[in-house]
Amino acid sequence: MNDQISHQHAKTSSAARPLGDIRVLELGDQVSYAGRLLTLQGAEVTLVEPPEGFASRRQPPFLDNIPGPDRSLSFHYFNAGKRSVIIDRTKPEGRERLRAMLLSVDVVLDDRLQLEWQAGGLGYTDLRRENPGLIWCAVTGYGQSGPHSHYKSDDFIAMAAGGMMQLAGYDDAGPFAGPCDIAVKSAGAFAAVAVMLALHGRDASRKGQFIDISMQEVVALGTETAPQFFDIKGTVRRRLTRPQRQAGIGYYPCADGYVMLYAAEAGVGTGWTRLIDWLVEARTPSAEQLKGKDWLTNSYKAKPESIELFAGIFDTFSKTQTKQSLFLEGQRRRIAITPVNSGADVCNDPHVKAVGAILAVSACGARPIKGPNVPVMMSATPFEVRSNAPALGESMDKPAYAERLPA
Repeated sequence: MNDQISHQHAKTSSAARPLGDIRVLELGDQVSYAGRLLTLQGAEVTLVEPPEGFASRRQPPFLDNIPGPDRSLSFHYFNAGKRSVIIDRTKPEGRERLRAMLLSVDVVLDDRLQLEWQAGGLGYTDLRRENPGLIWCAVTGYGQSGPHSHYKSDDFIAMAAGGMMQLAGYDDAGPFAGPCDIAVKSAGAFAAVAVMLALHGRDASRKGQFIDISMQEVVALGTETAPQFFDIKGTVRRRLTRPQRQAGIGYYPCADGYVMLYAAEAGVGTGWTRLIDWLVEARTPSAEQLKGKDWLTNSYKAKPESIELFAGIFDTFSKTQTKQSLFLEGQRRRIAITPVNSGADVCNDPHVKAVGAILAVSACGARPIKGPNVPVMMSATPFEVRSNAPALGESMDKPAYAERLPA
C-alpha cells in the first residue's frame, strides 16, 4: 500500500508539539510573527508588555470598528496562543521581575539594541553566565553593530534602506512601499527559523547564543538580482512600471478585474502560439494580425507599438471573460494566466479552502473572523492555534479556538 502525501494543512491536534518544552519571552512588537510561529509549534510565548500594552493593541482595523486594547484584529492574529504579563521596567521591582523571567526562559525575542538592555544590567552578556542556554534573538533596523545601528527604524524605513522601494512604484509617483509590514514580517520569519536552528545547536552544545537580524539586510535579500546587476553590468535595475513588459506579458483587464498573463515564446515554450490560437478560435477581431515570425521574437514584442496592438486585441477578448473563466481555460490550454486576486478572492478561492489555508478564529469572544494559516504544511507536527490572543496582562491557559474553514 502506497502512502499518499496530501498537500493540505493537517487536521489533527494530537501530534506532539516539537517546542512544547520551550519557554519564550517576547519583548517587542516587531517580533510578533516570530513569536506566532514558535507558538504554533507548541512553545509557551509570553508577551512582556508595559502598563499601557504594546502599540500593536491599538493598531486598526478593530473588531466592529470599535477601538480598544483587545479589539485589534491584527493583534489577535499575530498573538493567538500567547500569554501576557505587565511589567513596568521604569521601576526597580519591575526590572527585578523581568530579570528573574529572563533567567528562567529558553528564548528571548526582542526589537531593541543590546546597549539599551546592558545599561540596566539585563543584556545577553549579563544574563548568559547565569543562564548559559539562553538564546536571545534581536530584530532591529540595522543590526547591533555598524555606523547606523543606533538609528531608529520601522517597516517603511527598512523598505527604503534595503532597496525594495526603488524597485516598486510608478514613473510619475516615485518609489513605493507596499502595505502589511513586509519587512517586519519577513524579518520575523527569519527570526523564527534562526531560533529553531539555535535550539537544535543547543541540544548538542548546551549553550545558547545571540542572534542579530537586520531588517535592512532582510529587505536587501528580497531585491533579487539588483545588486548583481550593478556589480556585474554596472547598471541600476529600474522598476517595471508599464502594465505590460512586452506583448503577452503583464496584467490585462477582464470582466471582473484583472488577470496576469505570461505568454512568451523564446525560452519559455509555446504559450504565445497557444494564446493566439485561442484568440482566433474565439473569433477575436484582428487576432490574425498577431501571427507571423516577427511575433515569435521577444525584441519585436517589446516594441511599444507591438505592446499597444496586442493589448487592444486581447482586451477586446478578455473584457468579455471573468478572471476564473480565463484562468481555468488558460490552464487547460497550458497558458500561464492567473487572476489578480483581492483579499476576498483569496478567502473564497476553492483551492485555498480545500487545503485549509484559511482559518476561522474568534476574537474578543465575538463571531469568528478569517485569517491566513501558516504557509507551511507539516504532516507530523502541524502548526496549530491553541487559544486566542491574550487580554492585556492575561497569562492563564485558554482553550483552543481555531477552526479550519470547510472546503
